[in-house]
Amino acid sequence: MLAFLLALVLSVTPQISFAPATLRVKVQVPPEPANRLLVVTLDGEDYFRSTDIQLDGADAPKTSWWDIPHVPQGDYDLSARVYDSSAHLVSSTHREVIVKGMQ
Repeated sequence: MLAFLLALVLSVTPQISFAPATLRVKVQVPPEPANRLLVVTLDGEDYFRSTDIQLDGADAPKTSWWDIPHVPQGDYDLSARVYDSSAHLVSSTHREVIVKGMQ
């Protein structure tokens, strides 16, 4: 299979918002027998959230959703990482997220 067809896809809505924000994260994981764990993190200077989602290889759902409520003002790195059963990184991607303060 071509590499571009196997890309891990990460999206968030809204990508720019006002605090306190509710972010809706969507991760599309290509079906691969080695996939065992999806880790999604939102990392900022004063705020951090993470979730681990178990994957069942090629039988795992292709799309996972994660809602993050009450996100305070800040600049964030949103990342998604997929690991195999030996905890080796299989694929990763990230996006910038901006939550502005009300002024």
